[in-house]
Amino acid sequence: MRIDPRLLVSAAAVAGLAVGQAGWWRATTTGITGTLNDVEISGAAGTGGLAAALPGVALAAVLATLMLGRVGTRVMAGAAAAAGLGMAILGLSAPVPVAEAVIASNQVGISVMGEPVSTLWPVGFGVAGVGVCVAAAWLMWRPPRRGRPASRRASEMTDPLAAWKAMDAGEDPTTNDADRGADVTGREGELT
Repeated sequence: MRIDPRLLVSAAAVAGLAVGQAGWWRATTTGITGTLNDVEISGAAGTGGLAAALPGVALAAVLATLMLGRVGTRVMAGAAAAAGLGMAILGLSAPVPVAEAVIASNQVGISVMGEPVSTLWPVGFGVAGVGVCVAAAWLMWRPPRRGRPASRRASEMTDPLAAWKAMDAGEDPTTNDADRGADVTGREGELT
């Protein structure tokens, strides 16, 4: 059984979405009244939404591969790999969150903010990004083959005009001649 790389890209991107909502930083703030507050800043809030957008791009690219041929699949796999690379860089570099994200998380005006301390969640996001990148590269290298169903092969296609005429005559064109018990070849010249 061959594993479809689209499943691996999807799983890693969903993991990235979940980890992007976790608390990437913790900070202590002193409010206007002098009270100390512990604030947890999520990855999506601290990166300006980038931790949520990049896995979404990877998922959208994988979804597009379900409708495309081999060349389109390779292009979309390249887009998913680029999103995965962005996830890896963002997660493993773990930038310091902007003060606006801390203010939004605290929901109180801030007079002094301590240095934010990073948690291990950004590393998990980076690992998910590496997983997206590797699985998307695999998808780009070996896109899945799409087999044609036996009923749709060119050698077995029926004449569309004959099928249309059979429907006009009230017959079911999806059954074969033995099931119908009638000869439809004699009706080709008739128009109703």
